[in-house]
Amino acid sequence: MKRTKEFIKRNIAGEIVLVPSGQTAREFNGMVTLTGTGEFIWEHIEETESFSHLVQLILEEYEVDKDTASQDAAGFIMQLTNSLVTICCNNVLSVTGGDIYISVMTIVSSVRQLVETPIYALTEGTSPILSYNYGARRPSRVKNSGIVMALMVFGYTAIMWSLIILAPGMLIRIFSSDSVLVADAIPALKQYFAAFIFMDLQYIGQTTFKSLNKKKQAIFFSLLRKVFIVVPLTYLMPYTLHMGTAGVFLAEPVSNVIGGSFCFITMLCTILPELKRMGQDNAAVGR
Repeated sequence: MKRTKEFIKRNIAGEIVLVPSGQTAREFNGMVTLTGTGEFIWEHIEETESFSHLVQLILEEYEVDKDTASQDAAGFIMQLTNSLVTICCNNVLSVTGGDIYISVMTIVSSVRQLVETPIYALTEGTSPILSYNYGARRPSRVKNSGIVMALMVFGYTAIMWSLIILAPGMLIRIFSSDSVLVADAIPALKQYFAAFIFMDLQYIGQTTFKSLNKKKQAIFFSLLRKVFIVVPLTYLMPYTLHMGTAGVFLAEPVSNVIGGSFCFITMLCTILPELKRMGQDNAAVGR
């Protein structure tokens, strides 16, 4: 794995962050915060040949089990893919819409973070419950926990999606009062969140895979949606389909539908049969 030279590690007020430099600084408005494990991964990522090798390096450095090491490595990779998507979006927007649309994307990303935080709380809060009951071989409780998580996530998302569609200006003005910027950001926000409900399928599927110690599937579907769907569409829709800035923002809902559906369907087709077999094995042992 190669480490990009466009990000420089800095210690800011005791916090280790990756700061963009050069052209990347213009295309990525933000910093990547590194935890203790994240800093170690960044320093040693060029030594690794595969995900398994990266996990092994973490195990040798820290007193953690393999599951924790895998989770830390997976989280770091997913964080970097988010940064990659942001850079690609801003690169295309700077050409198709100018600097003002980079500001629009910053606002849209900020609204997304605002909306996503409770979803992360719900899914990450459910994750230990799924893990415990899966380890304890209680398939019915795993399914019930997953259903409750899904209902809470869908319910919350329905409320926030309605707010975004019906009153986008209210959310945008949290981050900017500039009337021109608000006017440009309103249609962009609606386009970006057009199919956000399908993103719930991604959250639920990835959380389930991660909680049941299926890290490779969680990483695969994260990379599939962000790297192999969003990034190509970010260039294809504005340039090849001549959709301009709208193509950048619409790449997100298209990826939500494709990636989210694929992740969720795969989770159902692999996890439910496994839980069924676990229940049958428990019943056989109990006889």
